[in-house]
Amino acid sequence: MACVFDASELNACRHIVRHCDQQYAWGLDAITCEYYVRTLTPLMRVVAPERRAMLVVHYHLDHRIVAALRDVNHPAHHDLWAQWSRKVLAVLRRSGLDWSHDSSIELDDLVQVALGELAQALPNYRYQSRFLSWAYSVIVRTAHRHLRTFNTRHHVGSHVSLERLEEAPPTEALKPHHEETTHARLLAARVHALLAAHNDARLLPIFRLWALEQYTSAEIGALVDLHESRVRALLNMARTVLREDPSIQQWRAASDDRLADSR
Repeated sequence: MACVFDASELNACRHIVRHCDQQYAWGLDAITCEYYVRTLTPLMRVVAPERRAMLVVHYHLDHRIVAALRDVNHPAHHDLWAQWSRKVLAVLRRSGLDWSHDSSIELDDLVQVALGELAQALPNYRYQSRFLSWAYSVIVRTAHRHLRTFNTRHHVGSHVSLERLEEAPPTEALKPHHEETTHARLLAARVHALLAAHNDARLLPIFRLWALEQYTSAEIGALVDLHESRVRALLNMARTVLREDPSIQQWRAASDDRLADSR
């Protein structure tokens, strides 16, 4: 069934799309602009008003790759999924999920499970974040769930030898995970406070776009109307501010110590 929108919804979306087009100099023609409006109007219904412009930006930046991944007849469909197979592996490694205490769990199998879940979840992507960020969360969540389910089924009704118990990591080895989560939250708050207090008010939003939203410097430049080289300079300035902060220096030193102890 086709979606029905009232004139006010269409006009509100049209206003946002045109504003983004003008602000970021996309150069959308009238037909493309109207296509954006018809596609994005239903998605805006569940998005807070202050986030709707970012929804348009996410759509503009990512809709081509999403369309290609969804459409099996698209010329780039198979090549893109092959690329994402490699990206899934990179995400698992980056998240520390590329290993298991159980040797019967193959990494290739885990990649295929995560890739399959990503394909199934793709119709639910609604451009409320960058596609890469959304896909990352799907992959990590799927891997955690698969490992948890596999381990539960594998060990139900089985006996564990004393040798296996001795091989298991001690309780103390599990604590750093929770401690690191707390440290990460405190670190994020410190980063926000430092950049928010800086004389150049552009540092915080630009750093957030780069670090959290995973925008490239070129994409950030287009969003904030700055040359890419200027964006890189501001990112370097933000990094310098963070590197010179004693609290962050102490956090980095502690992280290095933990890494050295784990080797």
